[in-house]
Amino acid sequence: TLVDTNKVWNVVSCLNFGPCGTTTFRFGGDTIIGNYFYKKIIVNNVSWFLNIFPVPVAAREDLNTKKIYFHDGSNEYLGYDFSLSKGDTFTTNFTGCSRQMIVDSIDMITLLNGELRKRIRFSGSDTWIEGIGSLSGLTNVGYNYCTVDIYLDLNCFKENDTLKYQNTSFTDCFYNTLDVQELYSKTFVKVMPNPFSEFATIKFEKPLLENSTFAILNIDGKTIREYKNIKGKEFKIQRDKINNGIYLFQLFNKSRLIAVGKFIIE
Repeated sequence: TLVDTNKVWNVVSCLNFGPCGTTTFRFGGDTIIGNYFYKKIIVNNVSWFLNIFPVPVAAREDLNTKKIYFHDGSNEYLGYDFSLSKGDTFTTNFTGCSRQMIVDSIDMITLLNGELRKRIRFSGSDTWIEGIGSLSGLTNVGYNYCTVDIYLDLNCFKENDTLKYQNTSFTDCFYNTLDVQELYSKTFVKVMPNPFSEFATIKFEKPLLENSTFAILNIDGKTIREYKNIKGKEFKIQRDKINNGIYLFQLFNKSRLIAVGKFIIE
């Protein structure tokens, strides 16, 4: 199984010619979404820019079909399919960027504790290990199809406090377990439409009860615009003189970061 509360993932993320940071993942308690039971995804980010990667809030596993499904708070999508054979195609939904991944080869890998696990390699895109997931990180399936100048690597993986995988590019398996948050409890933000050309409506799952700031950042993490004193359930943003491209956003108030995400202007 992959979706299990006794596992911990540590992912290293780096901006090209910029800073690096780590993200720690694990599964929490049960939650019901629609007609299914899920495990909540619990995450801790050390560096702010790691928050630009949308992370699903929950996951469930079908042991019969060997498929893992993620839920982003609004919709469910297929995260993994370990029943694939050589030549099969998998459609990734990382960050909502749909791309085709073709299985290049399948073999077995020996973990640090001596276990043998199935390994699936995709042509120029990703590698999965059964029970561990993508070597780009638990939720980062096919990331390099959809990101530019951002590099993600699974640093290490532990199961029942036993180190089973360690990336040879790193010397330590380090975790930051402080201030771990359950993403499902966060205020979700929707940018509608996304992409947009002139303006978009920013909608909140729950009304903002205190004045907050909505900041727009470019892909290098530089703030290019701020909307302050935001309250209520929605507000509008204008393109104005912003160029076409991918942009990040942060929603925060005086005490905490509330939500992060990205949108596209075309």
